[in-house]
Amino acid sequence: MDHYVSRGQTLSEIAKRYHVNVGLIESANPRLKSHALRVGQRIIIPMSGRVVPASAWSVPPEPRYRRVPSTAASAGSHRVRTGETASGIARQYGVSLTALLNYNGLTMGSLIRPGDVLKIPQKQ
Repeated sequence: MDHYVSRGQTLSEIAKRYHVNVGLIESANPRLKSHALRVGQRIIIPMSGRVVPASAWSVPPEPRYRRVPSTAASAGSHRVRTGETASGIARQYGVSLTALLNYNGLTMGSLIRPGDVLKIPQKQ
């Protein structure tokens, strides 16, 4: 499960929220600096003792946005499918994560679930 750091959050607060210990989060996020969390930073939260393979970190969590055909961007809405993240949906439509979240009244801490429908903002 992914968690995006909100203003003022600490690693111990995040661990408590998901009922896991700090060490488990640190082992799943080898590049994590618990004393220097950034707002919007992606943290993998291991669930049920799941071990995150090193290959999960071989691709940057926030790659550059790619251009999509204007027909995809003009669709206006997107139904969330299993395994999708807000950042992945934003990349798919070529909009910023912040714009997508704000347009839908969401925050970095909001959860999206399969079946949810997100409104897609127009590209600037």
